[in-house]
Amino acid sequence: MSASYPGSSGAGVVVGTQTQENGRVVGERVLDRRQRDPATRPHVAMVGTYDVANFGDLLFPVIARREIEQRLGSFDLTLYSYGAMSPTTWPLHVHPIAQLRHDITGFDLLLLGGGHLIRADTAIAPGYLPSDPVVHHPLGLWLTPVLLATAAGVPVAWNAPSASPDIPATLTPLLAAALDASGYVALRDLPSARILQGYAPNAALHIAPDTAFGVGQLLPEARSDPLESLLVEMGISGRYVVVQPTSQLAPYRQAVCAIVDAAIQEGMSVVELPIGPVHGDEAGILGLPVTTHTPSSWPEPLLLAELLACSQAVVAVSLHAGIVAVVAGVPLFHPPSIPDSKCELLDRISGVYALPRDGSAMQNAFPLGRTEPSVLIREYVARLQHHWDRVTQLVEDSAPRHVPAPVLLGLVELLPHLAGELHSSRMRGEMLQSRLEQSARESEALRMHRVADRLARIRGRLSRR
Repeated sequence: MSASYPGSSGAGVVVGTQTQENGRVVGERVLDRRQRDPATRPHVAMVGTYDVANFGDLLFPVIARREIEQRLGSFDLTLYSYGAMSPTTWPLHVHPIAQLRHDITGFDLLLLGGGHLIRADTAIAPGYLPSDPVVHHPLGLWLTPVLLATAAGVPVAWNAPSASPDIPATLTPLLAAALDASGYVALRDLPSARILQGYAPNAALHIAPDTAFGVGQLLPEARSDPLESLLVEMGISGRYVVVQPTSQLAPYRQAVCAIVDAAIQEGMSVVELPIGPVHGDEAGILGLPVTTHTPSSWPEPLLLAELLACSQAVVAVSLHAGIVAVVAGVPLFHPPSIPDSKCELLDRISGVYALPRDGSAMQNAFPLGRTEPSVLIREYVARLQHHWDRVTQLVEDSAPRHVPAPVLLGLVELLPHLAGELHSSRMRGEMLQSRLEQSARESEALRMHRVADRLARIRGRLSRR
């Protein structure tokens, strides 16, 4: 059974910057929030890829809202991504990130990420591009917002994103400035911290677990009515296992089939649950030789998390599907992790099993069924409490700020574009130099060949004499 889901093809629609929001005109110079009305509740901006159909990305804001509200009470959370998404058709209300330059002075905190956000490559998701050309791709998702907040005096917290090693050296001054100016920089793994430390040796960097490990506090103790309704809609009345229908599991299909066969023999149903439709997840893609069940529409983040958490086993490549499984004590089967990859952190947790490419290598007995979560989960949750304390402390400690001129924020927004052009120019220069050197080597080789040919002809004439 196949289903199509909204948001699986990339960015949303552009909206104008001169729009009404909370009684003011977005795009005009505005006063600091505390100066406008000291009694208003805190206002937090959060940037990331919340406009794509990918489970983990949509889960981050849900968790952030709960954790911040627990500490600060009622507050406003505004999400920014490449495209605008309406809550009438999407689980989250998302604003276009091109609008952030006009809104930034009204916030008490900028929260960055999480997920694999700190990167310079453009392969975030198929067809995923800014909906406004003024936004740099991909630096407009993370570096530009931090620089804008810094220019406006808004505190910045990094919500445990991860970083790629391919960030060009031409970005070093901007990246170092962004890291040094941020009030709290948390990254989700040591490799990411090592990468960024190379750009800013004096920056204070912290390691925090992926915030999805805090999802357990959002899940009901018993099955919720929405989950029961979803199971009835799919024709499931008892226990079930979940398989992520992704082509990335194709090399392990034999092992996946062995697991679902074992589940069927124990009277369980099999749910094919797309975790990241934006990455091509689609029911039927693995051609499983059993009857499977799939939601007719993509569940909202917490319902999807509950569907995973109430299963008897999860077979997935998704990090965040895996995190939900281990938090709930559900056995997780996933491909072997590459060293220093994001999924490697799951291998330290009990109840996680690597899929072999040869299914016959798997044991006949599969550990299906929920157990007590690993003790590591409790450690991660405790560390996340400290993480969210640090995040919200920035709001409590924030002081009145100056209001920068709009032209300054406009210039700040251009900096990543200029750095990108510098990198491109350097790459073109290096390519040109390489071609010139290759041409010189070929010319020299041709000259030596001609010299050798002339010497051979001279020796031939001398020998005939």
